[in-house]
Amino acid sequence: MAGAPAPQPAPMPDDVVRLQGRGVVYRNGQRLGETGYDIMIVPPQHSRPTLEPGTPPSDRPDITGYLTDRFYIGEDVQNGGALTLVLEDGRRFDFTVLVPDTNEIIAVSPLYQ
Repeated sequence: MAGAPAPQPAPMPDDVVRLQGRGVVYRNGQRLGETGYDIMIVPPQHSRPTLEPGTPPSDRPDITGYLTDRFYIGEDVQNGGALTLVLEDGRRFDFTVLVPDTNEIIAVSPLYQ
């Protein structure tokens, strides 16, 4: 029995990119719902250096932003589980919620197809 193909990394943007649209949120492959998003992708070459000693530079972009619809994901936040946001163009990334009241999110994986 063949499994699903492994996710492929999406091309990394050369410059800072802002993406707005509608996407679908999943937890462990189960659809939780649709939401709007407003995210920024900052490639590693545009990131500020980390001031903490011993922290290596990142080789993947920072992806941060907001889920723009009222979207209750409190249970998922409390359980500490990562969620997946699938963008309009099919790219996706795993994220966690930084601020549940505002649905501010941060990626915990790079973009993949």
